[in-house]
Amino acid sequence: MPRRRPLAGRTIVVTRARAQAAVFTAQLRKEGARVIVAPAIAFRPPRSWRRADRAIGRLPAYEMVIFTSVNAVTRFAARLRRRGTGMGALRDAEVVAIGPATGAALRKEGLRVAALASPEK
Repeated sequence: MPRRRPLAGRTIVVTRARAQAAVFTAQLRKEGARVIVAPAIAFRPPRSWRRADRAIGRLPAYEMVIFTSVNAVTRFAARLRRRGTGMGALRDAEVVAIGPATGAALRKEGLRVAALASPEK
């Protein structure tokens, strides 16, 4: 008996960033879906790092820093490394993660997550 493809005849639009959509779209296609990749977001560096670097320079003054995505963790950590420091610059702040994947990314960077908020569904 042939394997049933539950998404056969369905068209699914994937709005993730193109580079992050490959595994998901492959799974959808395997299940029979016709997939349209239409990224709703693109990741690019800012035109100027001045404001971000100014905020990074004031990290010791922050009581709390909230990360809303794995992408935010990855890019923030990369900027800190580029400036010659690391996520240890957040050691005096409470670090909050939105979602379990974001929390895992922060722990992987060596941070203790003070609070883990789940987005409402």
